[in-house]
Amino acid sequence: MTGSETTTVASDLGQPSGCQQHVHAKAFKGKGEAGQRLSKARRTVDDIHQRMRELSDSTRAIAIKTFYLAVHMRQPSGQVSLRWRRAGTARHSHLRQEDMAQEFARYPTTLATWYSAVDQIATELNHAEQMARAALRHAQLSAQPSGNTTPDLLDGTST
Repeated sequence: MTGSETTTVASDLGQPSGCQQHVHAKAFKGKGEAGQRLSKARRTVDDIHQRMRELSDSTRAIAIKTFYLAVHMRQPSGQVSLRWRRAGTARHSHLRQEDMAQEFARYPTTLATWYSAVDQIATELNHAEQMARAALRHAQLSAQPSGNTTPDLLDGTST
């Protein structure tokens, strides 16, 4: 078939001569809805972990302190949480959340109020991290090719 014959055939099919039928050039790039949810879930977890580190750093910056917030990670699950730790001792033991109000009361009012606000933010971040990790697990399961039943649930997340 020569060039003029191709034009005639295309015209006979109702298509403009010399033009190809419109085709999506970027189909199947792995950026569908499931992939987008997975990326967003990873970013959310990463953002929460960053905020946790920043809050921890702010409590460590207090010149005279008897406790600070530590970023704690559970290895098997990958759960990250903020926990109060005793400072200035050989063994930096964790403090119970229930005891922190008494600890805060030992400081001047302004600092005690600040610590109470930080404690509330830490509680909210711990809860947000649990919810975000659950959303990440769900997104990872949704993004898997069918038949794969053993996902790496923490692949691609940072702490």
